[in-house]
Amino acid sequence: MAMTFEHVVKEAPSLVRDLLENHVTKHFRVIAPTVLHVNVNLRCNTTCAMCNIWELKSPHALSLEQFESIFADPVYRRVEYIVLAGGEPTLRNDLAEIVALLHKHMPRLKKLMIPSNIISRPSIQKQYPLIAGYCAQHRIRLTMAVSLDGIGETHDTIRGVKGAFAKVMENITFLKQLQKEVPFNLSIDPTIFSMNVHEVQKLKDLAERLDMPITFQIAAVADDYYHNSELEQVLAINDESRTGLTEFLKRRVAESSFFDALAYYYAEVVEHLQGASNRGLPCPFADQGLLLNPDGSLQYCHNSRPIGNALQKRSGELYYAPENLAYRDKVRKDLCPSCRMSCLFFVSLRKEVFPFLSFLAKRTLGVHRLHWLKPRKRSRVSGSPPQEGTAVPSGTKVQTKE
Repeated sequence: MAMTFEHVVKEAPSLVRDLLENHVTKHFRVIAPTVLHVNVNLRCNTTCAMCNIWELKSPHALSLEQFESIFADPVYRRVEYIVLAGGEPTLRNDLAEIVALLHKHMPRLKKLMIPSNIISRPSIQKQYPLIAGYCAQHRIRLTMAVSLDGIGETHDTIRGVKGAFAKVMENITFLKQLQKEVPFNLSIDPTIFSMNVHEVQKLKDLAERLDMPITFQIAAVADDYYHNSELEQVLAINDESRTGLTEFLKRRVAESSFFDALAYYYAEVVEHLQGASNRGLPCPFADQGLLLNPDGSLQYCHNSRPIGNALQKRSGELYYAPENLAYRDKVRKDLCPSCRMSCLFFVSLRKEVFPFLSFLAKRTLGVHRLHWLKPRKRSRVSGSPPQEGTAVPSGTKVQTKE
């Protein structure tokens, strides 16, 4: 993430608070949740090859009244970052009302991210202008993350919907027009695995033509969320594709600005593609996160088992319960090191600065086999088309990784 001097000054008070809390306070007491993932449904209008949520056909969906009851718990009052997901969240007609309800009970809310396949035009036209307008009015940084996994037929095949790519492109046009009326972030977030790894460059080129940031997320197995452990072989990338993806991500790192947090994520992915086993990427859900499901069940993160049901017991009681905290410690010890999910990692980079500072030191020194971390000088001639391998702006999602 590239931060301007003005941005640093504006964020200084909260940055200092985060540093103190995450490097001092957390050693003496449990930190209240600051990040929240809300699955508003477990239904989907696609049949994705890398995720089995669509097979659940779950009837569960919390009503606005149930959301009101759950989020009235004071444990949520310090939440600053929210992912509003599903299933496909736009299948709910009251998404704008849910956003307002969340903000009502979470006055510190800074950022809201909504991942969506943006296939349903009626739902997008009805709900997104309301959500974008509300967030702009209340100074909440909104990111609408478009799940676009390939070009043309590749995307249609992965999503299991004929004409899905054409619908996405049409709705991107609508959303970019909406951006002219109200400010919000609009990004492309492909999930990369065996079926589309050969199209990462095409996706990057498309993002540049659309003038949209793009973040390449590597597919992960999370059976408690995606229910996709049986798809592990489908997700796996062969050796040839692994080499190509590694070189592609190395170039993204080398072309990125010095303080770009996304470069840190890509560098971590490269290390794993080259055989590293332990996770170096921090995760805010490890010690200050909650995940709410449509049946009211709560988890600490995607890899956590449910720790109780917020419809039956207050969320704070479940979050702070000694037996649940002991279980969270076990998850952190046993599961976190091998977790490959990137959940809101950019939040942790402002809360746990030392891993990022170590990464910046490596970039500066260009040490040993990590020489590719060092930023290249930008030498693109104005007006000339970008060529792969040259130092040109990568179009990565800088503005949403703050």
